Amino acid sequence: MIYSEESTLESRRRAANRLAAWKFNTAIPHALEITLSLLTVTIQDEELSAPSSSSSNSASTSFGTKSSLALRQAYALAIVRLVNSLVDPLQQGVYARPIAAIAAQIGLPAWFVELRHQATHEDLPSLLVLQEAAREPTIQLSPVEPILQRYKSLVKATSKDITLQKKRSTDFDKVFRDLERWIGEAKIASWGAMNLSVVDDDEDDWKEGWALDRLCEALLGRGGLVPVSKKKRSQPSSKVAPPPNAATWSDLLTKLTTTHPSLPARLVSNLISIFSLPPESGSSS
Repeated sequence: MIYSEESTLESRRRAANRLAAWKFNTAIPHALEITLSLLTVTIQDEELSAPSSSSSNSASTSFGTKSSLALRQAYALAIVRLVNSLVDPLQQGVYARPIAAIAAQIGLPAWFVELRHQATHEDLPSLLVLQEAAREPTIQLSPVEPILQRYKSLVKATSKDITLQKKRSTDFDKVFRDLERWIGEAKIASWGAMNLSVVDDDEDDWKEGWALDRLCEALLGRGGLVPVSKKKRSQPSSKVAPPPNAATWSDLLTKLTTTHPSLPARLVSNLISIFSLPPESGSSS
């Protein structure tokens, strides 16, 4: 990975050159275009800080030897574009929502929003702050398990008392809306996982698949499709039987499949990956 601790200046140069060549030939996913902007400015910064060489001399010529203003401007522009690219897709209402609220929704650190505001409307942030922002992992996707557990609790409550089904219908609707919002947030967060191996022509399909894979991982964990109690889990036998908690999750999976048709295939693919793990790699529980 180009941002891993093992990456070097030379490996980042190769990554930037590959992205630039790709962009020259065709339109690239927006996430990779932002990555290219950040890569380019961090490489130029490293070259300016490196011992005198032909590459650092050329970088000094581009940015000026007496001032870091141009370097700060390049960093600021890349970070402003990064924040805008993450929050703009969620500006879907009639009235614009505060950027800080959207950032909190998708797990973007608040100081990135402050940095964007400062770079856009006030004095440019210092070079040290901009350098730290360029190295900082941006999005921390909120866990989906609490939403799934709310759904599970609702199913248990209504199965014990059928008269609660109509009363709890609005609660079920809210769970489904929250899940759809989480999937949308996961699609935005997927840009951080997108790398140079992504060559899919349809960026939206790739983001959708990444988000659904994260959902499947939660569904296949303990407390999801896998019961917490070992006694409730299916035992190995020659007879194929439905999962013991199929009734709990069937409505949720059916509803999600109507809006995300690839979910069943993603779920099966994740199941196969789990079953393909060697015994020592899996959990005994």
